[in-house]
Amino acid sequence: MERYTIHMRKDSGLWLKLATLSLLLPTYFAEAQTRRLENPLRSDISTLPQLVEAILEIVVLIGTPVAALFIIYSGFLFVTARGDETRLKTAKKAFYGAVIGTALLLGAWVLAQAIGATIQEIVR
Repeated sequence: MERYTIHMRKDSGLWLKLATLSLLLPTYFAEAQTRRLENPLRSDISTLPQLVEAILEIVVLIGTPVAALFIIYSGFLFVTARGDETRLKTAKKAFYGAVIGTALLLGAWVLAQAIGATIQEIVR
């Protein structure tokens, strides 16, 4: 008795997926035009600048205490160095990193506020 095997091409599953997708996409887009998407986070965020402002607000809220802790930690490293040059170099590096990180964090917030105010003035 002879056995017959069916050899399917590997991309036949891909064609089936593409055909299904092509049938479903028009109905999805038609429904998307009639339905309004609700914001799950907060109801007062309705534009991209408001979303960026909310994200930056959270980053600054979390980042400021973290930056303060790193500055305190670098101060602890200075105190425990007791004149040892290598430990002082490590403490200076930690302090500079904390100060630069804090400056970047607050600078990003100030820049975003300035850009947001400028955009609002242009829109008016």
